[in-house]
Amino acid sequence: MKLSAKVTIGNILLIIFIFAGFAYSIIPLTDKTILSLETKNAKNTLDKVYTITQNVALLMNRYEKDNLKYKKETLKSVVSVVENILQNYYELYKTGVYSQEEAQKLACEQISKIKYGKNGYVFVFDDNYTTLAHRNKKIIGKNMFNFKDTKGNYAIQKIVEITRKNGEAFLRYWWTKTGNKEYEKLSYTKLFKPWKLYIGTGVYLDDIADELQKEKNNLIKRLKYVMKNSTIGKTGYIYVFDKQGDMIIHPNKEMIGKEFKNYTNPSTGNKIYEELINAEKTSTSLKYKWNKPSDKEHFIYDKISWVEYEPNLQWYIGASAYLDEFKETSNHVKQNIIFYSILGLMLIIILNIIFVNKLFNPLKYLVVGIKDFEKGNYLAKVSVKSKDEIGTLALSFNQMSSTVEDHIKNLDEKVKEKTKELEDINSNLEIRIKKAVEETKQKSEMLQQQSRLAQMGEMISMIAHQWRQPLNAITASSINLSLLSSMGMLEDSKMQEDSGFIQNQCQKMSDTIDTFMNFVKPSKESKIFNFKEAVDSIMSIMGTQLKNHNIKVNVEVIDENIAIEGHEDLFEQVVINILSNSRDAFEGLEIEDKYIDIKIDSKDNMPIITIEDNAGGIPKDIAEKIFNPYFTTKEQGKGTGLGLYMSKDIMKKSFGGDLIYSRVGDKSIFKIVCGKV
Repeated sequence: MKLSAKVTIGNILLIIFIFAGFAYSIIPLTDKTILSLETKNAKNTLDKVYTITQNVALLMNRYEKDNLKYKKETLKSVVSVVENILQNYYELYKTGVYSQEEAQKLACEQISKIKYGKNGYVFVFDDNYTTLAHRNKKIIGKNMFNFKDTKGNYAIQKIVEITRKNGEAFLRYWWTKTGNKEYEKLSYTKLFKPWKLYIGTGVYLDDIADELQKEKNNLIKRLKYVMKNSTIGKTGYIYVFDKQGDMIIHPNKEMIGKEFKNYTNPSTGNKIYEELINAEKTSTSLKYKWNKPSDKEHFIYDKISWVEYEPNLQWYIGASAYLDEFKETSNHVKQNIIFYSILGLMLIIILNIIFVNKLFNPLKYLVVGIKDFEKGNYLAKVSVKSKDEIGTLALSFNQMSSTVEDHIKNLDEKVKEKTKELEDINSNLEIRIKKAVEETKQKSEMLQQQSRLAQMGEMISMIAHQWRQPLNAITASSINLSLLSSMGMLEDSKMQEDSGFIQNQCQKMSDTIDTFMNFVKPSKESKIFNFKEAVDSIMSIMGTQLKNHNIKVNVEVIDENIAIEGHEDLFEQVVINILSNSRDAFEGLEIEDKYIDIKIDSKDNMPIITIEDNAGGIPKDIAEKIFNPYFTTKEQGKGTGLGLYMSKDIMKKSFGGDLIYSRVGDKSIFKIVCGKV
């Protein structure tokens, strides 16, 4: 089978597999996705209507408050006009035009005639609760002290007393309206102080309620319009019922005004009204069986409702939809997905066949040229002029065929040259390896020698400290002998005593030199040496110097018989390095009790010497680098940075052990571990 056919078939199978995978993963999710989208749409629609309903409730509350405020202002204005009438007649009385009785009578007659609005009128009572002015002429001149409204309240008595106390008052009471029926009334009363008269007027609250209901009806009309244009699915709708179970808004006009709470859920036998209210309280949807407008007799259709409650209006706003309509939408979407997927699949397959053929045609020419080349026709050319990778490949092939014959002719000569070069490389390789090994060895020895020279400087400094005291003693004895001799007082016994003392001090200096020489001239052979003796030897050199630095050295030997095999001078070099670093670490520190603890012990047959000081410890970021070559924390010129590096190297290579650092609080702890026993 040709490559183009393989690629075409492979691509087609891959495309079919991709589309099949797409269908397998997407189509089963369609029902769930459509249901989720439709549910979201229903909830969004319900939320929109619920928000509008809330706004309606707020508008109605605001309208009610504003209306009541306006009524109160109107009542005040009317009373203010009546007050002016009384004031005018009071002025006429004061100027002598009328007597007080005449002025009051004329004013009250005029006031009784005042009417405004639908049922508005004005009344006047004197300080004895007697009616002086009123629309109802039957109660003019009548004492109203014991008058009770239908609720059993002494309304006039209360009006007069509160107004007498406060100067003015708003009060509610029940009063007879046209038709001899009593309604709740809101009145405003004010005291006219010159004559102690109580002027008042009022408004019936049912008039305000009627106006509010008119506004409410207008708002319901707006809601109906919004709900009518809010669709859920195909035939889903919004409906509203109140807390008493009366249907207020519904697309089916026959339902409006009916007691919705009498309807029963045929599936559960419960009141559908109560189930919807419970769904609102638990913030869940309610699924149930119901009828359809096209089939009102059979309650067999799956339905779902969501409910929100508006407390100001005491309304329940519901959104309902039929689940089979969601499935219809889902099936329609799935059909479209399958149709367009198959159409796209066929189109992609056709385009793939065209593309593969166009892609592989130049390769066919290239294959023909390669076959000619195989047969020995090294001048074969391929006539492919495309500018893609195949065109580049054809161009490279043509160039190759032009030069390959020249390469064949020169091949033998080049092979000979390369063979000779290879022989030269092989012959020199061993020499270069030896040279590299030798250089590495020399560098290692130089590092060790450099470290040793640095320690020799330390040793010379220590010898200077060791010699200072004996030299001072010798000098003092010599001066003393010289003085006694010059004075003729030198006795033989004194001469022998001081001579012996001088010899003893010289012996100490000689011992110090021997110790130094042993260190300078390292032993060539490995031997078994005692751990404690090695430490004592080191302390004989460094003890005085450490003491001069006020550093107390404590040596604890757990086992005096611990011995190791190796070069003793190298081991001493390691210990001296660590002690020297501890000594330098104390420089500049205000520590009263400076100490270095040396502990000789073994663990699992491995000798261990632990050196601990209280010089503050090494910071963590520096501690990680202390065993690196040429790393030092000392001032320039005072440290080589090789001491700890060489010490660790000595312990690993010469003793099969290790040098380990740790820090506990302000203490530095070095452990010298030996692997050879």
